[in-house]
Amino acid sequence: MQIDELKQKLPLPQLMEQLGYGEFAKRSVCSPFREDKNPSWGIYEDAKGWHFKDFATGEGGDELDFLAIHNKCDAKQALKLYQQYAGNTPIEATVSIGELPPPDEWTQAVEALATRDKWLLQLGQKRGYSKTLLAGLIENGLIVLHDKSIAFPIYNQGGVFQGMHLRGANGWRITGGGTEPWLIGQHDAKNVHVFESQWDAFAMMDTLGYGNGAWNGERDCVLISRGASNTKKLADYIGEGQKVYIWPQNDEPGEKWVQKVAQLAPGDVYKVNVPAAYKDANEWLQGENKDALKTGLAFARPLEVAKEPEREQPAAFRIRTYSELSTESMSVPPQVIDGVIYKGGKLIVGGTSKGRKTWSLMDLAAAIATGGKWWGFQANLGDVLYVNFELQDFLFRQRMDAIIKARKAKDLSRLHVMNLRGHAADMTDLRPPIEQAIEKHDFSLIIFDPAYKMLGDRSENDAGEMADLMNEFEALAVQSGSAVGFAHHFSKGNQAGKFAIDRMSGSGVLARDPDAIITLTDHEEEDCYICETTLRAFPALPPFGLRWDFPQLRPCADVDVEGIRQPGRKKKCSEKQLIDLMPPRKGIKAAEWMDLAKEELGISRPTFYRLQKQLSDSDMIYKQEDGFWYRMAAVTVK
Repeated sequence: MQIDELKQKLPLPQLMEQLGYGEFAKRSVCSPFREDKNPSWGIYEDAKGWHFKDFATGEGGDELDFLAIHNKCDAKQALKLYQQYAGNTPIEATVSIGELPPPDEWTQAVEALATRDKWLLQLGQKRGYSKTLLAGLIENGLIVLHDKSIAFPIYNQGGVFQGMHLRGANGWRITGGGTEPWLIGQHDAKNVHVFESQWDAFAMMDTLGYGNGAWNGERDCVLISRGASNTKKLADYIGEGQKVYIWPQNDEPGEKWVQKVAQLAPGDVYKVNVPAAYKDANEWLQGENKDALKTGLAFARPLEVAKEPEREQPAAFRIRTYSELSTESMSVPPQVIDGVIYKGGKLIVGGTSKGRKTWSLMDLAAAIATGGKWWGFQANLGDVLYVNFELQDFLFRQRMDAIIKARKAKDLSRLHVMNLRGHAADMTDLRPPIEQAIEKHDFSLIIFDPAYKMLGDRSENDAGEMADLMNEFEALAVQSGSAVGFAHHFSKGNQAGKFAIDRMSGSGVLARDPDAIITLTDHEEEDCYICETTLRAFPALPPFGLRWDFPQLRPCADVDVEGIRQPGRKKKCSEKQLIDLMPPRKGIKAAEWMDLAKEELGISRPTFYRLQKQLSDSDMIYKQEDGFWYRMAAVTVK
């Protein structure tokens, strides 16, 4: 299997999930490989695939580089491991992967550890645990050794064993199914001690005499979230009347985790303050002793849970009966373009690279600012704000001057421009000046050209991130009452076999969220386009042809709407090609000539008659009374 195939089968986010790093598969997060108090690590996707980046160290790479760091191996070994992971091949383990384990699997693993005295001694010395704790863990089947890998049990909420949380040379991973929080002890114990990590939980259990007869199961139980991403599930394990003691890790994410756990608990919540010199309870045990942890538990004080401020419920969130809605006074917003879009809606114009999208939007802006026609549609008079990321100032002015001249317009006072070429920015940066402009002008339309300049750190292939961008546009439309329009490019490749709505590049959100979708698809004829519309608020419009007539696209009835340009095929519109099909010194009937043109050149009936008329008007061909067409003598068509 080639590397590209491996990356398609197991991209970085899924690989990280498989390796137990699912909570780190984000754009901005603390590093999984080093101590990191501030988020400085993340993953992202670009045209070449998925990558990770550590912005503090500069380290980064693809799936193979991630495996090399994770396993501390070279590129060759990383590739071998990647092939095994992508092929769902168990690596150095015989436990059940992706299915419920056989009943005796865990028992065998417990027995394997019980015979490893040397291994137990090393674990106790490394973690600071007593022999009695380790004996108690083994006796109760809470820790095992499997294929030289330490492992912990995974139970479902019904208490049935369903797999292992396993650590080996390849890192932590889950076997047998999904993970759940780990409850050790009686679910109705008076005190619930909550931890992120089992190592910290074992330190507390050692302190309270687990394994030596001093542990009181009616008084204490332990609940381990197995990572911050699993925190919400803890609510299913904490009951009314139980005291909750939270043992945090000393970092910023740990503090956030404390508040999340506290908000889930229905009763009293206490926080054990781990000394700042130690990162967690296990390190505290190693640095001092059990008495220190006992003292910390005794001095735990009630935690004041930070309540989220109550937000005023937006009026739009009120649930009404349809009877109420049907009798409520409401007004229909004005149409910006008759039959296409209302004020407050979203409009997208999509097309190929250099496919006249910017010319079209600039012409639309001029049409609205002067109350003129646009492609045969009435553009109603109103103010327009054009946010230009695409063109240099002088070029934008040259183009708009040409459009104004073609429209024979004089008063462009309703057209407003923000030229931002070289200043890609997201809505956070643009909102303040736009809000100031909104206070002064009642814009009919605000245009952002092109949309990708506003992506920031977003990926156009990520549906969630594109939905977030669409929500930004939506919020602006609601706040201003204006329609919001933007340009976007088509994906690469042949567009002929796709529905118009599916030709946009990136996530389908871009092509489905707007209220009016206009696509400009290259025609087989030079400088011609097929315009197709998808409208939410108006009846469907039939496709129509547009021909470039500098500096505007104009509707043209003789453009065949079925003639989408095919990749690799040259556009067919040459008069020379058509006249070359005529016999040199003989005439030809129009029907025979048209059939020949269709077969040889692939042109449509309307295109044939348009070219024939151009040749006739230019005195390059003529028609005899017998109905045959002839070339003019000594005519050379270039």
